[in-house]
Amino acid sequence: MFAKALYADYWINNFDDGNEYPDPDEGMIRAALESLDGQRRTLIILRNNDNANLVVGGGQSHEYVVYATFDNQSFQILARNLKSKSMVTVNAGGQVGEYPARWVVGIGDATQAALRFAADGVLDPSLTWETRNLFQINGGMSSGDAAGHQRAWVGAGSPRDLFRPVASPNPSTPALIRTSARNGERRWNSRSCS
Repeated sequence: MFAKALYADYWINNFDDGNEYPDPDEGMIRAALESLDGQRRTLIILRNNDNANLVVGGGQSHEYVVYATFDNQSFQILARNLKSKSMVTVNAGGQVGEYPARWVVGIGDATQAALRFAADGVLDPSLTWETRNLFQINGGMSSGDAAGHQRAWVGAGSPRDLFRPVASPNPSTPALIRTSARNGERRWNSRSCS
């Protein structure tokens, strides 16, 4: 398997008490995806030992947002062939945001993307992917702001925040930042990275 670890969040109030599991198999990945409820369980991350990871967020109403990156600069977002300009509310990584409807997919596509990435480390070519770079993801920040923001969440060892929602009810939407944890586990907590 290409994926060396699976991280699954578990929110208790405003604290992420999730866990990372080494060497996930197909059954673990399917179970983690099926457990996403958009409330307490809002995110899974498949990663290898390099910069590559695939993130699936959401779950409420069977709506998911999926992205992958191999270099932490370019992000591929799973998309549907949908011409709608409407927005959909999704809770991913413990933060509620509005996403373009074309970026919100069902469990079938999310599972297909996750399993192909986990097994082979590639994006499933039968699915549609949109590419965004770090500047686009951070809402057009100046390069200095984006670099500082990137240091806040990449330097902290996080998996990536779910590419900041296009619109958020809270303009200071937090990123997911790794916090220290007992027993050597990796955990992420929501903190502002301003």
